[in-house]
Amino acid sequence: MRKIGCSYETASNGLAALEKYKDSAQPFDYILMDISMPIMDGIASSGKIREYEEQQSLPRAAIMAVTGVASSEMQQQAFAAGIDDYLVKPLSLHDLKRIMNIA
Repeated sequence: MRKIGCSYETASNGLAALEKYKDSAQPFDYILMDISMPIMDGIASSGKIREYEEQQSLPRAAIMAVTGVASSEMQQQAFAAGIDDYLVKPLSLHDLKRIMNIA
């Protein structure tokens, strides 16, 4: 994110990501969510973020799964949880900028 000039927050697990999202004074435009994380995985965290957005009448942040797991089953679970895009590693900065509409 630093290399492409974006401000960002980091979280070491899905629960920390959910809490940072809830506690943020500024809305997030994009969330890059790893699927495989300790404590709460990225699919569960994304589902909880979607529930929170709905409860608080917040606009939906774009959640993008960034993962090394290329299975169609995992991709279906991600989309069912409210993830908008499923990106498989390795992901180039050029591709990430294109996906995020950054010049």
